[in-house]
Amino acid sequence: MGGFVPVAAGQNGELLPDTVIYDYTGQTKGSSLNKVAEVLNVRPDNIILQPDPNRTVDYRIILGASYNSCTYNVPPPVPTPTPAVEAASSE
Repeated sequence: MGGFVPVAAGQNGELLPDTVIYDYTGQTKGSSLNKVAEVLNVRPDNIILQPDPNRTVDYRIILGASYNSCTYNVPPPVPTPTPAVEAASSE
């Protein structure tokens, strides 16, 4: 995931509509928060700052129902036309 090593911590018990990032670092310089938010396509209003000097992780991420692992604008597949099959004449 974008050079980060995720650790699954199990289910949260509730399905949120949007992905939420909890930032426990309290750092503004040298923080990976912007990269994490970009990779996961998380809006700034879904980032919750909770600095914790005794943290065991830097970020907690809860994937919401809107999570889409593909961040590229991928066009839908275009069907390939099937060549017409000519019926064999029995003359």
